[in-house]
Amino acid sequence: MDYATLLLLTQDSSHQADVADTALRIASDANAHLTALRVHVPSYQAYVAAGTYPVAPSAEAIEHEKLEAAQHADRLKTAFVEQAHRVEFQNFEWRYHAGEMADGSVADIAALHARYADLVILGQHDPQERDSQISADTPAVIATASARPVLILPYGRCPDTLGQHIVLAWNATREATHAITAALPFLKRAALVEILIVDEGEARTHRIYGDEPGADIALFAARHGIRVSVTQLDGRGLSVAEVLLSKIADSGADLLVMGAYGHSRLRELVFGGVTYELMRHMTVPTLIAS
Repeated sequence: MDYATLLLLTQDSSHQADVADTALRIASDANAHLTALRVHVPSYQAYVAAGTYPVAPSAEAIEHEKLEAAQHADRLKTAFVEQAHRVEFQNFEWRYHAGEMADGSVADIAALHARYADLVILGQHDPQERDSQISADTPAVIATASARPVLILPYGRCPDTLGQHIVLAWNATREATHAITAALPFLKRAALVEILIVDEGEARTHRIYGDEPGADIALFAARHGIRVSVTQLDGRGLSVAEVLLSKIADSGADLLVMGAYGHSRLRELVFGGVTYELMRHMTVPTLIAS
């Protein structure tokens, strides 16, 4: 099994060229089709939806914004097509989705397109960038709404290697199960795969994982031809995200695979959690699934 269709969410970011380069490399290695998607939603949408827009936008203002957005999308398209041609990659298409008031956010629209892809790729939200239509929560929203895995590339740097050394965060949840299955194409090509279990207390660990934490999922991986090691770390006194980030830094891993929720979804959405903390502080490419 390999990825056949990839979806790249094109962003208005100074890091977009690096993100596109990595997406083209993944598509080329997998012999996959790559769809580059640019989404624009009206800038006044949030104000109108909240009833706080001071003056209703005129028809002229709406048309002017649509025209500017389309022209900017054309510039992004030209840059992407030139980038694809430089690496002699031909199996791609460009899509521009001009959102309307009822379409929702960029994440909502991207999720609709993502349902027809095996993997979504986008760059991590950079708080210093001007693309306000993308947030740190966008990847998790897309993963949840589309039921497709999302690969987030850090804005600090895109590594020369991707998926040679993988850390798989395992907590025996449905989301983590989906993540390991979605990451199989990467896992099968990796030189080193570490299954990481964060010990949150002896009683809870034994109840979830049994007498040998990680043994069952390691056997699952082995039956797919994947050689793994299992590491159990003490997470008491630290957040799970802090444990994962520390492990990534110490191990030199170039890909983290994890479920998109570490606790109940309501708790994640209201209070934040492992997913959102990692989306803000991630330092390596991270594949999430929900």
